[in-house]
Amino acid sequence: MDARLFYNAEPFRPSPIDELSDVRLVRSIELAPRGYLPAGSEGTVVAVHGAGEAYTVEFEEPFHALLLLEASKVAAIPGATREHLIAATGKAEG
Repeated sequence: MDARLFYNAEPFRPSPIDELSDVRLVRSIELAPRGYLPAGSEGTVVAVHGAGEAYTVEFEEPFHALLLLEASKVAAIPGATREHLIAATGKAEG
């Protein structure tokens, strides 16, 4: 039996923002017909695409939204915690 090893020779490049990290919108996003998410809106990364070229981010305020965003549209919130997001939105699970 002949065995062959196939692999991707491209070096691993970790994403600058990890899954479940908290992020902030860098600029407003129009979401017709619901309105827009203003710059500074905070959400949670639920999926990283590629090596961080894009992220799926869940927002709760001002309305619930799940968006696929280019990396240039979000910035990590250093030191953010779940409690930080609850305090920012004024909501707690319950």
